[in-house]
Amino acid sequence: MSISQYSRPASLVPVLALLVACSAPVGAAPEVDAVSDAAPATNAAAPVSSGSIVGEWNPDPSLCADSRMTFTTDGRHEALMDDGDGWQVLAAGRYELDGRTLVIRFEGEVQEREVVSVDGEALVLRHDDAALAEVTGGYEVTLHRCPVRDGGPSA
Repeated sequence: MSISQYSRPASLVPVLALLVACSAPVGAAPEVDAVSDAAPATNAAAPVSSGSIVGEWNPDPSLCADSRMTFTTDGRHEALMDDGDGWQVLAAGRYELDGRTLVIRFEGEVQEREVVSVDGEALVLRHDDAALAEVTGGYEVTLHRCPVRDGGPSA
């Protein structure tokens, strides 16, 4: 099932896209060690500092006022949405950063994403799952850092 098949507010779509990009497709077989020939090569660059991904992100920076994905200093990640009465946690999990490998634990699934690049404004994650690439439109997702919100952590 694709994201477009859901009837959701437009502000929720980026959070759904991010959750799809950071977790296995529904009904997918467990990940295997083999990498598809169509998948991009792994970057063997220097490790990423865990502090560099801490903050609040959205695939579409114009929607940061409505929805965000957070990575916290204590290893939590959350999908947040402002429902008009305040920020609500839609989903939560844990993450670890090992070198350039981001390990995300969400609803019993463990997924690995390569941190292609990260700076003060953008975080680019890559995966090697062909089925997921079909749903999300590619092997990479670019997340944009959201401005600090009232009551939110500073980056």
